[in-house]
Amino acid sequence: MSTRQQRLDDFLHSQIMGISVSQDSLEAAQACLATGFNDKKINLNFPNGNHFTKWAIPASILFTNAFEIFLNEIVSYFHFEEIISLEEKANIAASSVFKKLQRIQNLLNLPTQNVTTAQLVELKLALELRNDLIHYFPRIKFTDNVNSELDKKGLLIPNNVAGRKHASYLLSKWVAETIIKVVKTLGDDIAHYFLLVGKSRSLAASGLEVLKANFTETKLPT
Repeated sequence: MSTRQQRLDDFLHSQIMGISVSQDSLEAAQACLATGFNDKKINLNFPNGNHFTKWAIPASILFTNAFEIFLNEIVSYFHFEEIISLEEKANIAASSVFKKLQRIQNLLNLPTQNVTTAQLVELKLALELRNDLIHYFPRIKFTDNVNSELDKKGLLIPNNVAGRKHASYLLSKWVAETIIKVVKTLGDDIAHYFLLVGKSRSLAASGLEVLKANFTETKLPT
């Protein structure tokens, strides 16, 4: 059995509650973002209010990583409450991050699904950025759709800083804001769902409220 398959199998048969790994990743992301913000005092600044910081890339990766862990924690709580079967848990767990979110939304089947199309477009862009950063290939030109869209938003370091376009404070802050908005909306939908199914006082309902608050109460440097 592969290492990934072993981890997936362990996850499927785990019922550990009350341990939030997403919070650990989130706190690390916040630390990187805060350090990156302070780099404004010593590093190259640009007219649009952006500045170069080596902490931007780890912050972006850790925020998106925290989001994926958050989704896995949601799935664990749903299985713990017998809202989903082991087979459904397996199908969601094996999905990409974006598909995990879509499958969780489909499970809720609520008229209050307020994660807007605009939020999903931004989230997909942030997740594609993460994949580009984690599976990085050195290159001079960034002409793919992901970087073109980020460049239109003014989030990348200008071309005169060759090869370090993603070492951008505004980029890492945008990733953080994108994740936090989606978590807040999804968390509200989940809370509504638990009210409808009569589990508002359950361990899962209270636990997921705490997980959501970890994100939504994040103070971004200004």
